[in-house]
Amino acid sequence: MSKLSTKLGIAMVGPPLAAGELNRPLVGESERVIIALASRCHRVPYAMCCLSIDEIDSLAPKRDEDSSEGKVDKISVLLSLIDGIKDVPNLMIFCATNRLHMMDEAFLRRMSGKFFVGRPSSQARTKILAQIPEWALEPDLIDRLAIASTNFSGAACKAFTRAITVRCMAAQRTQPNFHVNYKEALKIADRTAQQYQIFLGSETLPRLLLRNLMSGSRIRVNHLSRHMYAGRIIVDLHDGSARIEIIETGDRIAVIEHKLFPNETSVQSLLERLTVYGKDRNVQLLQLIDLNLLASQGAYDEKKVFETLKERYDECVAYTRSMIIYDLDSLVGVNKSESDSSMGRSMSSSVVNQSVYTYVRARFREAVVEQQQETDDGTQQMVEKWAVAVIREPFLLRQFSSDVQFARTRQEEEELELERRKAEDLLKCVKCKDLYIENENKMGNCAHHDGFIYDNSAPDLAIYTQSEVAYMLTKLECDAINYPDRREEFERQKNKFKWICCDTTVTTGSGAGGCKKGKHGFGEPVGDRQRRDGHRLDQTMIKRWEEECRRNQEYNEKWLLLLENRGDLWRNHILPSHCSSGFSRAGIFPYDSRAVFKEKLFEPPALSSSDAPSNFIDDIGLSNRSVLRPTRSLSCTALSTDALAATTNPLQQPNLISSFAMTDDALTTTNDALTTADDISSTKGAKGAKGAKGAKGAKGAKGGKGAKGAKGAKGAKGAKGAKGAKGAKGAKGAKGAKGAKGAKGVKGAKGIKGVKAHI
Repeated sequence: MSKLSTKLGIAMVGPPLAAGELNRPLVGESERVIIALASRCHRVPYAMCCLSIDEIDSLAPKRDEDSSEGKVDKISVLLSLIDGIKDVPNLMIFCATNRLHMMDEAFLRRMSGKFFVGRPSSQARTKILAQIPEWALEPDLIDRLAIASTNFSGAACKAFTRAITVRCMAAQRTQPNFHVNYKEALKIADRTAQQYQIFLGSETLPRLLLRNLMSGSRIRVNHLSRHMYAGRIIVDLHDGSARIEIIETGDRIAVIEHKLFPNETSVQSLLERLTVYGKDRNVQLLQLIDLNLLASQGAYDEKKVFETLKERYDECVAYTRSMIIYDLDSLVGVNKSESDSSMGRSMSSSVVNQSVYTYVRARFREAVVEQQQETDDGTQQMVEKWAVAVIREPFLLRQFSSDVQFARTRQEEEELELERRKAEDLLKCVKCKDLYIENENKMGNCAHHDGFIYDNSAPDLAIYTQSEVAYMLTKLECDAINYPDRREEFERQKNKFKWICCDTTVTTGSGAGGCKKGKHGFGEPVGDRQRRDGHRLDQTMIKRWEEECRRNQEYNEKWLLLLENRGDLWRNHILPSHCSSGFSRAGIFPYDSRAVFKEKLFEPPALSSSDAPSNFIDDIGLSNRSVLRPTRSLSCTALSTDALAATTNPLQQPNLISSFAMTDDALTTTNDALTTADDISSTKGAKGAKGAKGAKGAKGAKGGKGAKGAKGAKGAKGAKGAKGAKGAKGAKGAKGAKGAKGAKGVKGAKGIKGVKAHI
């Protein structure tokens, strides 16, 4: 200060003083000394005089209710001499302090000029460290040491430079080619930081970098130099990402993400990344606010906590480029509580220290990166006030991001939209076909069947899907309306379908319900259910659900057991009187061991054509079924031709037919003969039909049209002399036609009336 006054031509009224030199033990003595120094200016009213006081914060501290009377008296005297009642016009007071935030506000207002001399920026530190001789340190280490010396003051940087030079000089006495490497430089920087009390949290930054170097985990950090930034960063330790706000075209705020490395799991391990960010932005001060800082300052009560927070924030604001880091989890804290209820276990979270949370939230909003700002000397400089929040708890992250209106990532936008749709959109369940809202999807809301449907009236217990049965029941209802005379028959057919899961009859309508209760939806992610049209069921999902019901192992085993028991029942309890006359005469009953063996029950039979009385079921239109089944008759007493053909096929084997085997042409001839016999009513006892009289109305009965070329028509006893039997080769004397496909013991057409297509 004395050198400055000499250059300016200002007379010093006294030597440079420290604030402590003006303090006197006697009451009023300090005030008398201050007035005496100021009164010297009256002796030279023609000259500008000055008074230099260092550490002025101890002479003019902030006044509050706890201030002593002596402190207040000294401040009042100083204020009276500076633009007060005892103002000295030709007196200038030069003051210096490191704790501007602890100064009295009235005293600061009366100081006409304030000049801030802060810590050097990263570029300034690089210039200072470049003064290290090349023979002492490799040049490529300057940039890395500029990061390690973050928050170093000018004096600390000079001391660091001298320490490296001295260390190299001492080592080169025995090792001429010695250079200080990066590891040795970090150790020297750590000692310098401890000497000047430069800490980030509980440790120095060089010590943290040295620990990372020893563990071999060097971090390659993304640099902040490609975008226009908004000055706000949120580090999510839970998901392992650093979210940085950027300004896009049209002043739109967006977010870019930098993935964290596996070892970046705490605030201390993040400091290397954050210091690289600070170097890229040429910040002058990097301040860390965490629980260690509060403990080192003795901030155990709320008042002291806020004083410490304000002190650190004001220090950052004083710099043109600064970055302040908040460890939000340690400063605020989250309280979690669990509770059990009838709806299940629920968890609630809340912020513990709401007042600190409110303060940090307000300071975080003030972060800004201005473009060019013009200074008093006409130069342009960037003003960057960076704020970084490090958060681990997901609840705190969501709450804080929402409160400070931090821009959302694309994934967060999708999750937010998904949450909105889960709370508002109606979806249709593939299992119960009912509408529901995803947020209200609770266990027990969906009543459904989880098995397949089988035909209880079919010999093979044919399996159907729910969609197929619904279509078949609709067709039966349509037939019941179109054919009133057969309504009862159709109504009985509607009761033949049963659920394998609960053995109940399949019903249609809104009151169908189900035997199982669970949640809505099946095997489909919630996001996919929300993206598709919720009011329309996807056919792919319907098929997947029906296939899953069909593949149920428990129900398949149950179905096989039912099928086996059904075969035993027919073998043991079906009488000839229960079947058609054709089966009775042939001595073959349904599920007879000679006709249907056990393995045949598990093989899909071949599809055959349907006849007139039993084709109304197969007209339903199930042409797209993958398994083909034969047509079925209305009851056991009226089996169709196809059923008889499928049942009697094994009888064609040589070991079962002892005398001969009928050909297909003979079977055709027999069918035509029986069809013609429907109109013959007076042929009782006419063996062989030879000279049959009274065959009135037997149109087309001559010789059985269509019997031409019917080779091997064996068994047609008495066909000799039949009119119109042209070309019936080998038809003479064909006796012993036993076992001719259901014609066992059928001599002539005795009593056959209306036996239409029962073979």
